[in-house]
Amino acid sequence: MDLNKITNSISGFYKDIAKAQQGDVLVKKYTGEDTKIATYAYIPFASIIILVFRKNNSEFVSFHARESTILLLVAVFIILLLPSFLKVLAVFAVYSIFILSAYKASKGEKLYLPLINEIANSIEI
Repeated sequence: MDLNKITNSISGFYKDIAKAQQGDVLVKKYTGEDTKIATYAYIPFASIIILVFRKNNSEFVSFHARESTILLLVAVFIILLLPSFLKVLAVFAVYSIFILSAYKASKGEKLYLPLINEIANSIEI
């Protein structure tokens, strides 16, 4: 092991953290038509159509379409299991997540929903 390589790697890591603390973004941003299509993926059931027709074109679009599809399926399942007085709150929460995710997609960013994202990434579509 080369001590200089390790030292340079560590100092580069701390420089990246310092940049992030100064407001620089270290996350990849997407632009163009992909952001529009990824935003449309959050219209209920449109994500399935987008997955079928655009799955190989863009990793960004595929990410949002898979996440939206799994979110919709999980939401429907949860809403069916809840008692009627909690369904209103669940529907409000789900639509809030859909709106926030669509907003992030329109800005060219990814919103990582912990459990939803893990399920979506484990499925090969």
